[in-house]
Amino acid sequence: MTVVVGASAHGSPGVTASLELLAAVWPELGMTPIVVEFDPAGGSFTGRYDLDPSPGFGDLAAALRFGEEPALSELTQLLPSLVACVPMPPSALLARRQVISANARLGSYLAGSGHVTLVDAGRIDASTRTAATIDEADILCWFVRPDHEKVLALRHRLAEMPIGARAAVVCVGDGPYRPSEVEEATGLSVLGTLPVDERTLRRVGQGLRTRAVQRSRLYKQAVRLAHRLCDDSWFGPLGGARESVGDVWDSGDFVSDTEPTWFESPGCATTRNTQRCSGPVSGPGVSPIEVDGSWA
Repeated sequence: MTVVVGASAHGSPGVTASLELLAAVWPELGMTPIVVEFDPAGGSFTGRYDLDPSPGFGDLAAALRFGEEPALSELTQLLPSLVACVPMPPSALLARRQVISANARLGSYLAGSGHVTLVDAGRIDASTRTAATIDEADILCWFVRPDHEKVLALRHRLAEMPIGARAAVVCVGDGPYRPSEVEEATGLSVLGTLPVDERTLRRVGQGLRTRAVQRSRLYKQAVRLAHRLCDDSWFGPLGGARESVGDVWDSGDFVSDTEPTWFESPGCATTRNTQRCSGPVSGPGVSPIEVDGSWA
């Protein structure tokens, strides 16, 4: 994979922190990816790590606007985690202008940059002006918390947004839904699960690689996910992964003592794996569960 886009459909599942973590473990595979912020709502790294406004995405957007293609490495800043990033300004107004300016050319530029790039697109929907860049990516990873609210939002997003890139899901957190249930609901393969572990994230963000960090579930799952993203043979030609992660309760990816109830909602008849409501919305990612926007 050369260009990997990370995005969310709803809420804040930790796309930025997850991509920084993936970039931090990627060097174990002999590569040095660059995280590129591309969020119309504004970047996070500048405020989180007190970075300078330049170099950054503003410089890149200006160069692309005039037909220039500077070396991507010249636009990066080094985070305490030793991850190189191209930060965006925290201002949504400035970030949106830069996204609109760069969108048409950014995808091809990143693909030819000579670097593995992890692009943080933030929360996206049909009105987000990032479609051209996402369509040229090698894969779009939807980061989602595997609960009813977030998975339902992702299902609607998939129905509303035709995406040209291959797409897959990364679950953030432990249940209540199993990976196979998320796959059934979205029609996309689940590449892996990143447990919620603020302590390990904080240590990685400080550049620490202690034995405790490397033995944590989060770190191990991030390494596994990075391996999968590096392995082109693991992916089919269209629409997602060649095979799915499936249910991985025994491996400790999910920890739950109860069987999740599938998409329970008032006014809907629910069975083990389906729920039918009036006024189905048709489109990719909506079957087999029929949803009604009145309660979504």
